[in-house]
Amino acid sequence: MKKIFSIFAMLLIVTACCFAQQAKKDVKKAFKKADADPTYDAPDFNAALNLIEDALKADETIKTDPYTWWVYGYIYDRQIAYEIYKQGMGQSFDEEVKQESAYNAYDYFVKAAELYSVPDAKGKIDTKSIKKIRESLIWYFTTGLIVNYGATQTKYEETYPIAVKAFEKHLAIPDLSFIVGQKDAPHKENNDSLYWNIKYYEAQYTQLSGDIDGATQKWEAIKNQGFREYLIYNFLYSIYKEKKDSANAVKIINEGIEHFPDSILFTELLIDHYIKADKAQEAVAALDQAIEKQPGRAGYYGIKADILGIIGKSTEANQCIDKAMELDPTSPKYIVQKGNLLFEQAREMESATLSIRDARQAASLVAASKAKFTEAKNFYLNALNINPDYIEALEKLRSIYLRFNDDKNYEAVSAKIRELKR
Repeated sequence: MKKIFSIFAMLLIVTACCFAQQAKKDVKKAFKKADADPTYDAPDFNAALNLIEDALKADETIKTDPYTWWVYGYIYDRQIAYEIYKQGMGQSFDEEVKQESAYNAYDYFVKAAELYSVPDAKGKIDTKSIKKIRESLIWYFTTGLIVNYGATQTKYEETYPIAVKAFEKHLAIPDLSFIVGQKDAPHKENNDSLYWNIKYYEAQYTQLSGDIDGATQKWEAIKNQGFREYLIYNFLYSIYKEKKDSANAVKIINEGIEHFPDSILFTELLIDHYIKADKAQEAVAALDQAIEKQPGRAGYYGIKADILGIIGKSTEANQCIDKAMELDPTSPKYIVQKGNLLFEQAREMESATLSIRDARQAASLVAASKAKFTEAKNFYLNALNINPDYIEALEKLRSIYLRFNDDKNYEAVSAKIRELKR
């Protein structure tokens, strides 16, 4: 029995050796098929790729051989050379084949360089092979083959992940351990718009491909680099809001307020967040801070007036909207807002009459209500003198004319509204 097991073990060893030898032969054949001189014999890249893939499946040990991975990358590199050859000969060539080949070669060349960087039994590193790989990858970088391939993959949603990977590969080249610090290393262009454009689209297509966590990390990494920062802050806020991550949503809003002091958007977002969370006092406090920094911005007073009106502080609300009109007297927005405050006060009076039993008191309140509606009406008319098509002013004016049984003006305003909504 022991003899049988010994024979069986020997057969396994012999078989394994045969597979290993065949795998090495396949790698050499793959190299030859890809390395054919196109002047005499067209290279067979598909056959070369099949051979290298079969070799990797047949023998596990060959996966630790850097030459195998170099040949794998070299096949794609030769495809690029073949397209360039056809272009030079005036033949039909395919630019996207060049780009995709560089994209594919990248992974195999990097793997080969990593293995070549491991000292052999004598403690030596194959610097010559590493240099060849470095030269190829630097050329891919300077010609933009991989990044341009990424751009072609942004046409269809299903290829967005490939686009992202291409952008990542391109930007990674200057930082590869066997390239960075070398004399021929490309300049890492992280101070120009091209670099940040690629980083921007890398993050954008990461988000569009559905990798929200990955996109969040990428947006956070580039949000303060002086490139499209306003948009990036908006993207981050949208992501955190969609994820219902209120802590980070408020954090990015507050950063936005600090980073973009001339923009009212982030203050409005913070206010909106507090209002939806039933935190009116926090909203007012945030506005007070904004007003302290920029007391001349009418918009802050307008927003504050709205909030104060919601929580029933009509006197303070009127003071705020008066200040907004003082700072920006030609804006119909604040004039309409003033009219709205008066309109709401008039409507509250109107509603209160229903609970009053005393006829004189009720009549007095009805008169006061009508006077308040008239006051609101005048503000709406003033706003329409500035902008005759201000739809909100027209709609509120129509409501007042309906209350006053002013059929002529009611029909005229209604016709104007219908015309604008066509």
